[in-house]
Amino acid sequence: TLGLPSIYTDVYEPLWAAIAASRLPICLHIGSSSKLLRSAPDAPDPVGLTFVGANSMMACADWLFSGVLERFRTLRIAFSEGGAGWVPYVLERADEVFDNLGDVLAATRRPRELFAEHMFTCIMRDDVALASLDLIGEANVMWEADYPHESGTFPNSRALLAQSLAATPDAQARRIAEGNARALFGI
Repeated sequence: TLGLPSIYTDVYEPLWAAIAASRLPICLHIGSSSKLLRSAPDAPDPVGLTFVGANSMMACADWLFSGVLERFRTLRIAFSEGGAGWVPYVLERADEVFDNLGDVLAATRRPRELFAEHMFTCIMRDDVALASLDLIGEANVMWEADYPHESGTFPNSRALLAQSLAATPDAQARRIAEGNARALFGI
């Protein structure tokens, strides 16, 4: 939407190479399309908060099918503010697309494999994602507070995190609450 070349061009190859060499993750804010999807021009802004994950879905598909993750095997992508409940559907659909139409895609590896190795999602409160950790991968989910936005969890972040993860086994809860982010960011 900014009129820049897409991920499918080779324009960004030097950038991907530099990021891969640095081992820093690429963090995408709501898919980083610079434009939120809208159901209608006159729809109130909160309507879009209902399907904000759709932007992350589109960005995820682009990364999975672009071939970039296969050329730069150390790249890691983190999707912020888009939740993770959408991931099982996207992976199922992406695998189906890959199986049926993969000959026209730059990617040569199955989307589920690429997602597991390269992608991370962030959740605040996402019961669907937590119930789907076996499909998403517990190593691919991180907690976020979204401070200072009105839809964030501050100033009750810790209590809401505990409530959100109450039914999640302790080892998984610790990974989601802090361990995965520490591993991704090397802290």
